[in-house]
Amino acid sequence: MKRHTRLVSLLTILLVFLLALSACTPADTTTTTESTTEATTTGTTAPAEPTIVDGIYEDRFTPEGYSEFVNYFNFYPNGIFYLSLYNGGQYMAGYYEVVDMAVEYMPNPEDETEKAMSEQAIVLTNLDGSEYATLAYVDDVIYDLPQLYNHDFNHVLDSGHSSADENGIAIVEFMLGEDDYSLVRLMHNGTFQDTIGAMVEGTWAVDGDVYTLTDADTGEAYTVTLNADGLTAEYVALDGSTETLNLVVESPTLITFTGSNAEAAYGEMVVTIACKEDGTAEMTTEYAGVENKQTGAWVLADDNMSITLTFEEADYVAPINLEDNSFSFELATSDGTADITVDMTTAEAVETVYTWTGESDANVILEMYSDGTCALIYSGMGTVTTGTWTIDTTNQLPAWTLTLAETIDGTDVEVPVESDYATKFYFAFTNSSGQLEATLALSFADYQAAAE
Repeated sequence: MKRHTRLVSLLTILLVFLLALSACTPADTTTTTESTTEATTTGTTAPAEPTIVDGIYEDRFTPEGYSEFVNYFNFYPNGIFYLSLYNGGQYMAGYYEVVDMAVEYMPNPEDETEKAMSEQAIVLTNLDGSEYATLAYVDDVIYDLPQLYNHDFNHVLDSGHSSADENGIAIVEFMLGEDDYSLVRLMHNGTFQDTIGAMVEGTWAVDGDVYTLTDADTGEAYTVTLNADGLTAEYVALDGSTETLNLVVESPTLITFTGSNAEAAYGEMVVTIACKEDGTAEMTTEYAGVENKQTGAWVLADDNMSITLTFEEADYVAPINLEDNSFSFELATSDGTADITVDMTTAEAVETVYTWTGESDANVILEMYSDGTCALIYSGMGTVTTGTWTIDTTNQLPAWTLTLAETIDGTDVEVPVESDYATKFYFAFTNSSGQLEATLALSFADYQAAAE
């Protein structure tokens, strides 16, 4: 209380002093006029619109009986993307490009029958350059990721995510000699691991052919410089010692097996096996919205008559089919409820490109296949005859060349294909016995639909 009383007294004295001082000040005789000058404001720059490299693109969902799954894309300015699925249980890195491209997508996740076309797309490729996905990009939303049940990803700018949250994936690797344990691995997120000698970790940057590595513990920098041959590099360590390193190059694929099982419990299972030049084999399984990868080995028999593949200590022998020089075998696996098999083959998948239908009898059709072969089929009789086909599209109307193996005289002949110049292409067919005669047609609309 004493301190409070003393403070009030001091303030009172100070106020009296200031009033007395103002009373002694001469009065201002200047006339004040109203200013007609408009007030000015300092210009401000509007914040730039967010781009694909700002924040992340995120999808969240909670399946029945499970906790929430968070999935996201992170796009880097250098053209690298990082994808994390199922709370980081699966992750990958690759390259991306935003392009002007029309891609069909589902704008309404509640109605899979509703379709629309985008004006832009994001083209995603794996680090080895193979295709991963091409996704519609509309109004800052990424649509229909096939590896995740066609889920959509929305732009989130304030997620708090940083590249340190990601598992480092090597996009460039240098090796000392043939030692798999002596590597400099440059990660997608700007970090590195150096196991040449003592382990060093930190961050990296590149300028031309020079990679500068900065030790996270000491802050010291050293370099790896790519040589003119593009296959070797000069390594200058922190202590000044030097080594010549080899650039690790992805081994090319020599043989590819493909197969699928449409009867799997949770939808079609698609399997691809890439047999690499270095003797490794990479198996990719796409099933129930999930993509799994497994590494094994393969070897071609000395007589070139079979291939042996090994995955998780299980051997599969694929004998050659001399008719088309393809290799095939049955892959044993599980669909989550039972053991199943997937028929694997190196034969190219043949698709039907065009289907011609009998004008007077719809039971007669000719199927043209993607490998240049064709088959004339009569319902109830099966394949009547086979042949080959080509198409020349250099003119306004395509010119077809159709050769069939069974015609009226029993020899391979070229069957004339005509057009009515309004609605269709057509040709007449008569088999060697004269029992089957038909005119088959392909409408302009069906031709254009297949061409798209």
